Amino acid sequence: MSLYYETATILENKSHADGSLKSRVYSNKELKSSPASVYALATKATQWAEILKEVVDRSGLLGVERKNDSNEPDKIISQETGYLKCPRWIRINTLKTTVGEQLSTTFESLLRVDSIQEVSRQENGTDGSLYIDTHIPNLVSISPEIDYTRHSAYRNGLLIFQDKASCFSAYLLDPRPSDGDLIDACAAPGNKTTHLAALLQEFSHDNRSDNSTPQNYRRHKIFACERDADRAVTLAQMVRRAGADPFVEVLNTDFLKLNPSDSRFDNVTALLLDPSCSGSGMHNRSDPDKEEEFALPLPSRDALFSPSASAATQGKKRKRKKGRKAAYTDPKESSPPNPTSSQQVPPDEEVLAPGGLTEKEPQETPLQKRLHALSTFQTRLLTHAFRFPAARRITYSTCSVYVEENEGVVVRVLASDVARARGWRVLRRQEQVAGMRKWQRRGVEGELGEVKEEVRQACLRCKKGTDEGTMGFFVCGFVREGFDDVGRESEEEEEGTGEAEGDEEEEEWEGFD
Repeated sequence: MSLYYETATILENKSHADGSLKSRVYSNKELKSSPASVYALATKATQWAEILKEVVDRSGLLGVERKNDSNEPDKIISQETGYLKCPRWIRINTLKTTVGEQLSTTFESLLRVDSIQEVSRQENGTDGSLYIDTHIPNLVSISPEIDYTRHSAYRNGLLIFQDKASCFSAYLLDPRPSDGDLIDACAAPGNKTTHLAALLQEFSHDNRSDNSTPQNYRRHKIFACERDADRAVTLAQMVRRAGADPFVEVLNTDFLKLNPSDSRFDNVTALLLDPSCSGSGMHNRSDPDKEEEFALPLPSRDALFSPSASAATQGKKRKRKKGRKAAYTDPKESSPPNPTSSQQVPPDEEVLAPGGLTEKEPQETPLQKRLHALSTFQTRLLTHAFRFPAARRITYSTCSVYVEENEGVVVRVLASDVARARGWRVLRRQEQVAGMRKWQRRGVEGELGEVKEEVRQACLRCKKGTDEGTMGFFVCGFVREGFDDVGRESEEEEEGTGEAEGDEEEEEWEGFD
């Protein structure tokens, strides 16, 4: 049991020791347990903090354990995760209910406040406070101390816990029933998929009779891809619980293995891509300045895919070059591999990675090597999405703070042959849906060399630890020239709105973490 007591002590950090979680563990000379075991347990506990909290609450364990303050586990976990420092965001699931209905029932006792900063203040009434977001429709924020995990509205799928930043992906895509089908390329566990479905239903509501049902008026579907069988089951359960079944078809497959020419996807006009990333923007990071030491665990494989001298070897098994790690490909020797030999990303691009290194310079740290591998995979995924023949709108997002996974990927894909040949460009700020146009935090400056201001303004960023109350996040939209619906809301009056490593022997990526 000493392992668990020592891990709890490290997380509690009563001495307020400085440094990252990793440094606090490995510098502690009084540990009886293996430092590696303590660190592994601590990182998993913080990663799954919300689920662990719900399990503990449901078990009733704290009601019979007299030695501990019933609030202590929350205090210990929240010190590492930051959950209590941030408001709790809840998306009201309009597939099953409305904002008005929830305000008059579930949230009736909460004090309405006018800013997100007021939500966490204890003086806002004994029952807590609530703020209606002005960027994302049907999104509210409540006091972080309030627990709705036992509430019937949550259990019945009327409320979905989803960070505000995570809602940007679907809302920026702006799906309409007049469009074609959609693909959520990396769908599990399903929050963004069900958000897409809710947006489709809302836009459909004005065009259907009062006695119709989602089954009657649905014109299109959302293909939700998940390679891992267990995660695909979770995805399907989430879709059913949210009432999104009429819209969603779960595909237990790797998005990269979808054939854009398959007749099933002839009518796919919009895609949402939120791939595996470093996870450096998540709240469960102990030290924002030392992401390298505390990152989400990636799959146990050593590489996303093996390096290759060129993409000419596509369709065959790839093997490692002697003395080099598969996760890193020297851009001097080859361009990032794509699903086909045509439309390759140019090998001579320079994208700044953290620390000011370009991709042409040696990757000196494990973090830089991993970011290079991740961004290569992300580039591969996005250029694959560009190949769907009817596609006209795409959103790409990560929960990463790193330029290489964000603006760097945008620059790389815009320079690719497939983007140029098919007319892909960024969704300009003035073309974005109203709530996203108003968001002030844009792409980073001075990190990507000579990047057009238009591209920087097209990128939206969220920063954790700010008074905006979000996790770290990045999203950028892409559109194809020649479609009349680009910027379809830009002329309308603005209204207020209420893992990644794969099998070293296999060409295709081995699944999402």
